[in-house]
Amino acid sequence: MQIRPIMTQSIHTGCFATRLSGTGRVVAATIMAALVLAWPSAAPAEEGPAPANGKQWEVDSEHIFGFTEGSDIGEKGEKELELEPSAAFGKRGGFYAATSTDLMLKYTVTDSFRVAPLVSFASHNISNVPGLEDRDQFRFQGIGAEIRYRLLNREHDPFGFTLSASPNQSNVDGTTGLPATSYSSEFAALLDKTLIPDRLFAGFNIVYEPEWTRLRATGEWERSSTFGVSGALSAQLFPGLLVAGEVRYMRAYDGIGLNTFLGDALFVGPNLYMQVTKDWLVTIAWNAQVAGRAVGEPGPLDLTNFNRNEVLMRISTGF
Repeated sequence: MQIRPIMTQSIHTGCFATRLSGTGRVVAATIMAALVLAWPSAAPAEEGPAPANGKQWEVDSEHIFGFTEGSDIGEKGEKELELEPSAAFGKRGGFYAATSTDLMLKYTVTDSFRVAPLVSFASHNISNVPGLEDRDQFRFQGIGAEIRYRLLNREHDPFGFTLSASPNQSNVDGTTGLPATSYSSEFAALLDKTLIPDRLFAGFNIVYEPEWTRLRATGEWERSSTFGVSGALSAQLFPGLLVAGEVRYMRAYDGIGLNTFLGDALFVGPNLYMQVTKDWLVTIAWNAQVAGRAVGEPGPLDLTNFNRNEVLMRISTGF
């Protein structure tokens, strides 16, 4: 999914809550409800004895970096339910806010292989953005899956290395919110390494995403692709509490084979990871575009193919 709180420069902070109207309130209510359900159980003393090594819980590297992901996939037989809302804010002029919320069930088949079917919902709140129709909607987006195979385990290999594929079918164009038939798949190489045991971790990703989209209004197929690399460092301040900083560089192309360069963007931002209990975790990441350009467009940033700000949250529980 490409959609991943800051608004465009022409919007004042004071009116942000007003502009989020119905769709934004639905997403906000979903996030708040999940947090309320998770937080009351945060009583580590009641979760049973700590492991023999004295740690409250082991660090799972998958979500400790932010948009960058770690190589861990869990142990054989583990099941996890995850809610993943993401949001994109800011185009060149007007007001732009788009969200994509995934509900995912992860199952680790073996110590090296995991599958995760998902359903997703999307919202778009667009007003006075050049080139985009105004709209305010929240609707079912589509279905998909995440498939991961771990080649190297960071616990006993020099570093962790996992291959990931995420095929998706969508009924909504991710940028415009228009009715569409879209097929995409994100292919990623996920690498990470423990730099200081239980204290400092490094992650690195390589991502390629081809996409085929047919807008129902025109019936014509459009083909595009995105390529990106990212890196992050995450430090454990207290058991179950990690903070990270990451850098992502993304390039957009016309054609699924990285055919014609359309623009690029450099994002930076922090991530906060909280292991609320043994079974519940919450992470939130924010990336801001600090450099980039779109072919044929004025301005120092690429706000045509990418967004000014991206926010990603994950709430998950094992069972």
